[in-house]
Amino acid sequence: MTQPANRVPAWRSYTATGNPTDIVPSTTVAREIGGKIDAINGQAAGLTIDGDSTLAGEKVRDVLARFPEKLVTSYGVTHDPDGQHTAANSAAYQAAINDCAGTFRLVHPAGLSVMLGTLRITRPDTHLVLDGIITLAPDSNTNCLDIYAPGQSLERISITGQGIIDGNRSGQQGGQTAVSGGICANTLSHTDNTPDMPSFPTRIDNLLISGITIRNTFNWPLSLGFISNSLITNITLLDGGNSPQFIWSADNCWFTDSLSTGHTDGGFVFYMGCRRCGATGNTVSSNHDGIGVYADSSDQPANENILIANNHVHDNADGGIGITTTDQKSADGLIQRNILITGNILSNNNTHGRNGGGSIGIVAAHGVQVRNNLVSRDGSTARTGNPVYAAYVSDSCQFVEIEGNHFEDIGSTANPGTAIYLNRPTGAIIRNNIFANTAGTSGPLRTGLGGTVGAAGLISGNVAAGPMAGPLLALAWQTDTAFISQPDGMGGLLDTLPRSSNIVASGHYDYDGRTLSRQIGATTDDTGLFLQTARNQTTGAVSGDIVLNKGNIFRVFSLSLNGAITTPNGHVLLNIRSPSGAPLMMQVFTIKAAHGDRVTFPQSFTSDTVSVMVPPFHNGTNMIVGGPSTLSPPDRTGFTVGKFWVGLGGANIDPADDITVMAIGELSS
Repeated sequence: MTQPANRVPAWRSYTATGNPTDIVPSTTVAREIGGKIDAINGQAAGLTIDGDSTLAGEKVRDVLARFPEKLVTSYGVTHDPDGQHTAANSAAYQAAINDCAGTFRLVHPAGLSVMLGTLRITRPDTHLVLDGIITLAPDSNTNCLDIYAPGQSLERISITGQGIIDGNRSGQQGGQTAVSGGICANTLSHTDNTPDMPSFPTRIDNLLISGITIRNTFNWPLSLGFISNSLITNITLLDGGNSPQFIWSADNCWFTDSLSTGHTDGGFVFYMGCRRCGATGNTVSSNHDGIGVYADSSDQPANENILIANNHVHDNADGGIGITTTDQKSADGLIQRNILITGNILSNNNTHGRNGGGSIGIVAAHGVQVRNNLVSRDGSTARTGNPVYAAYVSDSCQFVEIEGNHFEDIGSTANPGTAIYLNRPTGAIIRNNIFANTAGTSGPLRTGLGGTVGAAGLISGNVAAGPMAGPLLALAWQTDTAFISQPDGMGGLLDTLPRSSNIVASGHYDYDGRTLSRQIGATTDDTGLFLQTARNQTTGAVSGDIVLNKGNIFRVFSLSLNGAITTPNGHVLLNIRSPSGAPLMMQVFTIKAAHGDRVTFPQSFTSDTVSVMVPPFHNGTNMIVGGPSTLSPPDRTGFTVGKFWVGLGGANIDPADDITVMAIGELSS
């Protein structure tokens, strides 16, 4: 985050905001960014997005392959690691950047080390291959490399190679408003540790930064604003004074497969105005905090549709992954929206033991999904005595879903650990999480799920993998909270909705005033049979479950419209469809009928594609055979019987007697 290290979000200082009227289901984020992980993996061979200029349709790496190389030394740049020729080398280097734009790849060879003032990229198709070292000259108090041409648009910019940009942090004074960073776009000044939005920003499209190391910057190692369709990949960021970040306006921009460590602020931040962006496959460690999606105030640009996936976030002094708006100025000012946090490994974060701090903190956000993450040893080294919450959700949040995560060894001997803490968020869904202490009751994790559930909450299927030092649930809740098959930690199940009147099923949570299940039968041993149904709010598709209930034990058979029934252990019980794809229904019944009689099915099918079988049988004297008459084929309502007896005296038409009928036909949705 871009706040200084001593300014951290006060997670517990917000007031409830009520129910908004513009609710977006939390599943929106999955639709918006679905497939992004595969897309990022595919970008290893080059950016897959195109520019809009006269070279529209060409990709950054295509352009790099087309341009010939030219050495920076051909412009008079000389080896000068100690800064004896800073002025001359800076002028020559800048001339080389300007001259090669649109014509050459400018190559800074390995072994060439120079100390320079600020370099600036001001032209499209500027491509720097950095294999040597650039060190910022002492007392420069500016960025090592600016991408900035006020009011213009720059396309296809690349900075690649295996080299180093060193901000010479100890040699900078910082200045009152100056920014002394690494590679910065639209970041030239700051107020109260927040970059100032430029009056005439440069719009930057198709920026590629790959392979290099940026270290020892007084401020931001990266601060990239007003960028689009860009990739920062396979880089190393070391020992910065502020968070590497996308800021102000970033659209379809990605930070991937990189290392970010040792910063006195965050490891990487999406800050005010990031859309359709993400951080995947990175290692973020030993910073003040890990990965953040931040805004200082709800009147700043929104961050939305953000993916944080498959990162290793560990040993950060404060939080691991944070979604935070520090000052929410209105009830409908939730500008952190539709964020997916999935597949991350978070370990040993909150090493300073901040009160309530933890690996995943969510404050003033809407539609955040936290799924399938491994969280361990949060706050394990802390000695402050403050409680540790591995995942925290504030009262100003709406529709946060925490599902399928594994929380292990949370807290320390001095700092009591709670895996998930709720501070009255609206519409929270907390289900199928696992809580564990590897040392059993002597371990640091004391509570699985704590705090207070807000309005319209759902708690389901959260379990302890073994004994903990305290209760599984230390929880208060509202009267409309739904518990579905939630162990209470004492051998029982919480299930607060009568299954004959209301039920909460998967999809959008809305049960009040609606009957979503009904009892369809019972057995002689008092086992109830219930049918649950739910309509997806977005697609309109209907799905359902068949539930067997006896006492506090429930067994759920999932029923699909294609005719499939899935048992609790995952096996398919029935899955039959017609050639047209419609589910099939079988009816078996006994009826007294003679040859030529019309037989009506107990239940009509929904098409005339019906197959009928009448099993033959021996009546003690003759064999009775039959089936549908070919003169009157079966239809959806019934069929005409053709029925004969066969014996030693030949075959004759059979009179009325009992026959068994098996009919299979389509049953449309």
